[in-house]
Amino acid sequence: MRSMKLGQYHYYVEGENERVLVEILSKCKDEKFNVIRPGKIDVFNVVEREIKKRSS
Repeated sequence: MRSMKLGQYHYYVEGENERVLVEILSKCKDEKFNVIRPGKIDVFNVVEREIKKRSS
C-alpha cells in the first residue's frame, strides 16, 4: 500500500482473488470489517512483472 495524495491509497495485490478481497473490505459498512480505506487497486505479480518508476 502506498499513499498517492492525502487521503488516496494505491493497493498492489498479487492476483484477482486478492483484488476482490481488498475491494470488498474497502466498501464494507460493518465497523468490524471496515479496515481498508478506499483506493486504487492494481493486480501486480512481482514474479511476472517489474515495477517501473514514474517520472514526477
